[in-house]
Amino acid sequence: MTGEKQHKVRPWPDPPAPEQKVARVFVPWPPSVNHSHEGAGTSRRRSKATKTYQTRTAWDVRQQLGGIQFGAAPVSLLIYATPPDARKRDLDNILKVTLDTLTAAGAWDDDSQVDTITILRARPPYSKESGLTCTISAIPPPMTDAQLAVFDAQTAELQRKLEGV
Repeated sequence: MTGEKQHKVRPWPDPPAPEQKVARVFVPWPPSVNHSHEGAGTSRRRSKATKTYQTRTAWDVRQQLGGIQFGAAPVSLLIYATPPDARKRDLDNILKVTLDTLTAAGAWDDDSQVDTITILRARPPYSKESGLTCTISAIPPPMTDAQLAVFDAQTAELQRKLEGV
């Protein structure tokens, strides 16, 4: 096989790649959901610390987003959590305050739009700046019937070529 080029053959063509909207923001480590509300019984309300955190952080997130908004589109959220210290922490306790803060910042219309959430915890040694790096991605809509027809035709053509080889 001297002088011949080898081509990598994929068993199927790539589906159409829609433009994907992505935003990355950094937020300070949020108060735990265990301490985010005060009061008892039916008179539960957000704590002062949580209100202050959400107000300040939402303003900062708006600046970081730079006008990017996901509106009512379904989104995926990836959170890289860098704890402030080595204490044991449940990652699920940071989620509610973070989602509410991103909603207040206008990243999306409502946090019910978040279809997938992945949280990764940094391991020691920790960096000096603790917090959450949040990557928000629009989930692309499914392919249309026309796109599927083109994809199926390309797949069938490639299959015929592979069988003829």
